[in-house]
Amino acid sequence: MKNRAHPRLLFQASIEVRLLSEESSDSRQEVRECWSRDLSAGGLSFADSRPHRLDNVLRITVSFGAPGDSSQESGQDEFHAMAKVVWCSKFETDSYAVGVEFLNIYEEDFQFLRDYVLQKLEKGT
Repeated sequence: MKNRAHPRLLFQASIEVRLLSEESSDSRQEVRECWSRDLSAGGLSFADSRPHRLDNVLRITVSFGAPGDSSQESGQDEFHAMAKVVWCSKFETDSYAVGVEFLNIYEEDFQFLRDYVLQKLEKGT
């Protein structure tokens, strides 16, 4: 198992994914509604119905804010980041698991994610 730079939290939430770096048709530039699988301060993985090419750049919006979610205490209910696809694999008949690494993340967003993940891991939630 690969050692990770940041702890990962199993995290299922609605995310929006917009493909930014592909030469193909504009129809692939739409915003896609996907579900995250895990989250860290350095990236996340999500499920999608289509594959993604390595090194594609995406704009990711993660929605926090489930009832009782501690992210609401911080006042942050969404997180936006540019991300690069670092792996993609088929995991069900019509679904793909996609792993992304955050790019150009603001320091306060990095700290929020790091603290959020660590807090959730400590609570065991």
